[in-house]
Amino acid sequence: MDLQSASLKTGAVAIAIIWLVFSGGHAGWKSPALVVVNLFAGCAILYVWVAMVWDRTWTSSKRDPAPMRFGLAALAVLGAALISALAHPATLSISEWRLITMIGYVAVGYVAVAALGEEAIVQGSVLAGWALLPVIIVAANVGLLWENRNIIAVFPVILAPTGLIGAIPGGDPARTGEGKSPNKRLLWLALAITAEISLGSAGGMLAMVVCLVVTFQRSLWRLLFPGLGLAAIFAIARPESTAWRLEYWRVAWDAFLSSPIVGVGPGSYASLWPVGQAWYHAHNIVITTAAETGLIGIAALEFAWLKLLNLTRRHPGAWQTAVIAGLLAHSLVDEPLQFWGPGLAFVAAAATLDVQATRESA
Repeated sequence: MDLQSASLKTGAVAIAIIWLVFSGGHAGWKSPALVVVNLFAGCAILYVWVAMVWDRTWTSSKRDPAPMRFGLAALAVLGAALISALAHPATLSISEWRLITMIGYVAVGYVAVAALGEEAIVQGSVLAGWALLPVIIVAANVGLLWENRNIIAVFPVILAPTGLIGAIPGGDPARTGEGKSPNKRLLWLALAITAEISLGSAGGMLAMVVCLVVTFQRSLWRLLFPGLGLAAIFAIARPESTAWRLEYWRVAWDAFLSSPIVGVGPGSYASLWPVGQAWYHAHNIVITTAAETGLIGIAALEFAWLKLLNLTRRHPGAWQTAVIAGLLAHSLVDEPLQFWGPGLAFVAAAATLDVQATRESA
């Protein structure tokens, strides 16, 4: 098997994305109908990625310099979470799963970028997107969603700029040349927006608005999205949802005041609620971080954001910048990065920028 094949790498990425969409949250693993697909796809992806890492042809070829910018920031966030976990040994059994998940995001994301390369990730994302976006639209409109709509709503945000900027002609001139394909780009944009509106997630719509403004920052199109997006958000948003979030934040604030330095322990937010009423996060990444890992967690998170800002300002028109901006916007009203699919997409976007920055400074 030629593990250097571009089509093989693209196919691996497409399969991975489809798998993550269907099982990147928690419900996919609980569904008997999907467990066989999950296991098969997971084993196939693991085999391809491990084979690429250890294949002699690949390992003997020239590699990119080891990316360090976002990697160091990710280690700082992990370190803060570990300190908080060790400060609360009684909740270590809860914290260890959060730590394992965070380590998994960073490790798998960087290995995927190193083994597959940015081109395969972009092309595979578009290949998966042509299949996934129509499926999401149909499933949302006929009531056959397999997962929380707020989690599924992350994927149109991830896919939109990947195709518009990264792979479909007419996007990034450095990648696609001078060829134009306005009809193809318009169809891709229509599918992504329709999927987001069909899901009816206010957080997802907010993320899509931010993502598209970044994507079209050099075009007059960007002036359309804030107004249309805000109108859609007000149409979708429910008053009770706002009231719930205020209560989530109040509980998190009380937890922070009880242990402001190290928090109550990573993953322990759910334990603050009565049995049967637990919520896994406060629907805001900053507030949850403050509650669970305290001031040390906030300091690490700020350090990570500064590193991301440094990376994205070097590449303001990159698809990665749009993906990162959209996911961070969504993380202010929900926490999609706690799930495997959005978490891996976020790390992959940051890691590819990391590789580019390292290559440019080498």
